[in-house]
Amino acid sequence: MTKRETVEAALRATTARQARRRLGELVAASGLTPAELDREAEQAWH
Repeated sequence: MTKRETVEAALRATTARQARRRLGELVAASGLTPAELDREAEQAWH
């Protein structure tokens, strides 16, 4: 899974609770740091 796919999967979660849980799972699986994740999320919105 690419970093972009990780971010997009997290953004698709339908509730904040699901998003937080899914994001935690995806970040753990991907090895992204919080700073890397922030950069990827920022890029995904633009």
